Amino acid sequence: MTRLSVAILTTLGIVPAAAAQAPARWKHRVLPYVTVLGGHRPAIGAAVRAWRPEDSSARVPSAGELFLGGGIGLRGVGRAEGRFRLPAAGRYRLAVTGRGSWKDRPLFTGVGNATVFDRSFEKGGRPDFYRVSLDRMNGRVEATRWLGRRFGVAANVGFDRATFTALPGTTVFGDHYGPRLEERDLTAGFTLIFDRRDFERMAGRGVLIEAGVVAGRGYGRLFGVAQGYLPLGGRTTIAIRAVGTGMSGTPPLVARFQIPVWEGNLPILGGKESFRGFSTGRFSGAAAFFVNQEVRQDLGRVRGRPIAAIGFFDAGRVFEGEPFRLTTRGIQTGAGAGLAMRGNRAQAGAAFAAVGPDGIRVSAMSGWAF
Repeated sequence: MTRLSVAILTTLGIVPAAAAQAPARWKHRVLPYVTVLGGHRPAIGAAVRAWRPEDSSARVPSAGELFLGGGIGLRGVGRAEGRFRLPAAGRYRLAVTGRGSWKDRPLFTGVGNATVFDRSFEKGGRPDFYRVSLDRMNGRVEATRWLGRRFGVAANVGFDRATFTALPGTTVFGDHYGPRLEERDLTAGFTLIFDRRDFERMAGRGVLIEAGVVAGRGYGRLFGVAQGYLPLGGRTTIAIRAVGTGMSGTPPLVARFQIPVWEGNLPILGGKESFRGFSTGRFSGAAAFFVNQEVRQDLGRVRGRPIAAIGFFDAGRVFEGEPFRLTTRGIQTGAGAGLAMRGNRAQAGAAFAAVGPDGIRVSAMSGWAF
């Protein structure tokens, strides 16, 4: 449609003035790519980020997003990832993600809620006792259709290819699975979404409820997520999230580490996205539930950026070889505080210090935990 025709249709009232405005142009930026894989192995490289900004009053900060990045480190360790999202395409939205890592050494303490993590093994000459070598490639395509105001259904397909290799010496993985384990998984699923948050990236009020089903090779999964945000005055917000998942059949080991929620993945139990008092991968199982509670307090501004203090409490447990049930028996708990620097609708960064059964753990991330 030419500018002249748009102007004529706008004058006649056929095209609203807002729709007649030319869409914002895509912007791009080249950034350093720095990540730390399991075993405290850094990988450094470059990334390209492109986005098309949205209006300041929109629920999403951009109408389209593209991220491509990757890095390598010592001893051949590396990671590459890509994300493409169209979160503001009318009644539809699209999310495509892919990630590959090689010679990663994630934490592996076993499967189930009774696993033990004794740091003295790492300090006593066996640094890889709780580690496993992992080469992994996965990806997912998800399309969402809004059926009404803030209610929608998403369909997704994904794949996961993982090769676990036991490290030299005695390790927990080698004792349980032998020298090598190769897994291939193909999945398809549906998710129902009810989203009444004011903003997606940095919600200050509203609720998000998800309920989904996933079918994989020889197994099925159900999951549910409910999170809410309640403002108390102009500077304090209470945020609460509850997550539950369960699998039947014979799921692969790699499926026990994360939950494929709407347009993302959540670690089962451990890490800054699910349980800040544990390292990522600390607990895994065929079923799990956890609860996160936060109190966010705005403190003011530093160089024009808002600063917020966060107090949090995390609790949850996993199930393996036992039925899923909501119980306080065997539940893991952790608590701590954090400090976040953020922009208007996209957080610049946050750091957390948490105390849990494994001791004190410090972590950092971009974006809110939820």
